[in-house]
Amino acid sequence: MRYGLMSGPSFLYLLLVPFLLLVVWAVMDALIRPDSEWRAADQNKIAWVIALLAGPVMLFPVGIMVPLVYLVGIRSRLTRVAGGYTPTVRVPPE
Repeated sequence: MRYGLMSGPSFLYLLLVPFLLLVVWAVMDALIRPDSEWRAADQNKIAWVIALLAGPVMLFPVGIMVPLVYLVGIRSRLTRVAGGYTPTVRVPPE
């Protein structure tokens, strides 16, 4: 069976891959932030990580909203609490 340019499985992959990358980015960002930032922002780190991991298996509108709410709302609140500092994973020099 032959599909057009924007139909069939290839179109779904074009949507699925960026969504999964967004989820991975959100989960990694949530995990590297210290617990003190989460407490100061009055948020629950474990609940957000579970919600982010469960997002891909939820129904479409809810599943896509969870990482977006985290990255736009919660992440900005955590960054504000940290004084504008966004943590990064640093590899110590050898």
